Amino acid sequence: MGAKNKDRILKGLFWSIGYALLIGITLGWLAFFTLDLWLPWCVKNPSKEMLEYSFVRASLLLLPGFLFMILDVLSGTLRGLGYTANSEKRS
Repeated sequence: MGAKNKDRILKGLFWSIGYALLIGITLGWLAFFTLDLWLPWCVKNPSKEMLEYSFVRASLLLLPGFLFMILDVLSGTLRGLGYTANSEKRS
C-alpha cells in the first residue's frame, strides 16, 4: 500500500491520460476554432499581417497541447514508480 504500488499507479496513469486527452483536446480545439474572436485582444498591433502571424503561432501551440499534458502525466508516473530524470531505478 502507498508509494510504488504498481497497480494503483497504472490505474491512475490510465485515468490521468484519459482526462488529459479529454480536457486537452476539448480546450485546445475550442480555443483554435475561436482564435478570430480572442486573438485581436492579445496582439498589441492588430494589423492583418500581425494577426496572420499570431494565428500561425497560436495554431502550432494549441493543436498539439494535449501532448504536453500527456508528457506531464507520464513524467509523474515515472516518479511514482521510482525513476528520476538522472538516476536508475531506486529500491
